[in-house]
Amino acid sequence: MGKILNKNLRIVQQSKPRSDSSRQRANEANNLIKTPVTPAGLLTAQLTQIIRDHTILAIPALNLLDLYLCMWECYVIKSAEKIRLEEEQRQLQESNKWLICDNDLLRQRCNEQALVLWDRRRAIHALRDDIILVLQASDRRAHRIDRP
Repeated sequence: MGKILNKNLRIVQQSKPRSDSSRQRANEANNLIKTPVTPAGLLTAQLTQIIRDHTILAIPALNLLDLYLCMWECYVIKSAEKIRLEEEQRQLQESNKWLICDNDLLRQRCNEQALVLWDRRRAIHALRDDIILVLQASDRRAHRIDRP
């Protein structure tokens, strides 16, 4: 970018200023400003024409070109960043959906295991109670047999 500005400044310094009236220069500048700028080649051609024909406008034109190039660079960087962030957001949303589904499955399995555990505890408590009853009953029978 700096090379372009230095080259254009040399062109400005080498060119001879034309002897136009200030009114004519203002009218030409207004006409150039009103000209729609579309592709970059057209912009470069217009700025080159300004630099050749109007040395007074050369420095502001080069400043505008420099500003334009800086803005274009920022636009390209921001556009690339936007695309990267959109892709990252899409991946995060997919991961989030997967995690939600996986979390639901894990919660369901935990609930099922909790029910199985609860059933087994009930069965163990019932078995323990039955064993205690059997032992108590056998202990009573043993005392009856010993006392005749």
